[in-house]
Amino acid sequence: MGHKSSAFDDDCSEHSILKKSESECAGVVKGLAPTAAFGFLPVTDLLLSPVLKTDCVHVSPTGGLFVEEDGNYLVKYSARGVLAPGGPPVILTIFADAKFLGSVIMGNPTSVNFVNFAKIVHLRKGDEVYVLVNQGVVILQGTLTVAKLKGERVYDKPNLLKKENCELECQFKEKHDDKKGCAGVVAFKTVGPFAFGMLSNPIILPLTNGVLLTDCVRVSPKGGIIVEEEGDYLVHFAGRVLGINSSLSIYVDSKLLGNVQLSGGSDLELANFAKVVRLKKGDTVFASFLSGGIFLFQDLTLTVAKLK
Repeated sequence: MGHKSSAFDDDCSEHSILKKSESECAGVVKGLAPTAAFGFLPVTDLLLSPVLKTDCVHVSPTGGLFVEEDGNYLVKYSARGVLAPGGPPVILTIFADAKFLGSVIMGNPTSVNFVNFAKIVHLRKGDEVYVLVNQGVVILQGTLTVAKLKGERVYDKPNLLKKENCELECQFKEKHDDKKGCAGVVAFKTVGPFAFGMLSNPIILPLTNGVLLTDCVRVSPKGGIIVEEEGDYLVHFAGRVLGINSSLSIYVDSKLLGNVQLSGGSDLELANFAKVVRLKKGDTVFASFLSGGIFLFQDLTLTVAKLK
């Protein structure tokens, strides 16, 4: 995937000190693939349409995201798909360049499959995060999120400190309270869509199933994520929604972050919302909807990640 730049000269190329970032670093890409996909996801346009993108990331022409800064990142991938008729289970594998990050399986041949993957990993400048699939599958929706977290990398090769020309650069202290980063992913998964008619009051979406939770976040019993540290966060919502004369909104406590754009059509659509916001300790991030006609939802995720 090409040579990675380093903060050191050639003798220190194995070191990877995390430099401080002057701005937030995050990217969210989505896409739809109406035909069976093989190899890189997508064959056509999956994971090519940016929902949110800062200057330190850019979209891969084959689907995925490149990062332009070293650091600890939350990598999250969610997808809904239908298996090829008579085909075997499908394994979707998440990579950073040639490094295996993890995988998820779509195995139900009779209905739509919904999968979620979330992991905190260390990435280097130039790394490409992408998804591979081992069999044919029709991806109805897919979303990939990469967000740089606040924290410093654990130095795992102390013997290299003895190198004379690296000794000064490599002496730094790890921030123990930040080493894992601060992030949370919650989901709501259903076999079929939940339907609502006209409502007089808004309803909080029941996002209570934890996919990834670090010590600085917790799940709200009402649905959503409570943060335990002040800072700048990426807030990302994604899911299948149908709303006729209805609204879907993202809140922090009583503060409106924004409304999720809905077409008002007659089919479930991929709804996405992403924004970088300042949160305080104790803030609750959640999604709610108000139906003035018909509102259906299925397979939702909410991500909150503290940025560097």
